[in-house]
Amino acid sequence: MAGQPSTTASIGVTSFLDHRPRSVAQFIEFADTALYFAKRNGRNQVVSYTYVINLMMSDVDSQG
Repeated sequence: MAGQPSTTASIGVTSFLDHRPRSVAQFIEFADTALYFAKRNGRNQVVSYTYVINLMMSDVDSQG
């Protein structure tokens, strides 16, 4: 509808079992990293920390 405010959601998720954080703070940091990645890449999406790590690793490999 025209004139209606719109809302988007950016969500960052991580898995305790996959990443084995050393503390609750590190666990939150992992999810926060994924959240900011979602926001930087167009918003309105869900991004996992695993995806971010894999993307970073492929970037390092390609620069190699």
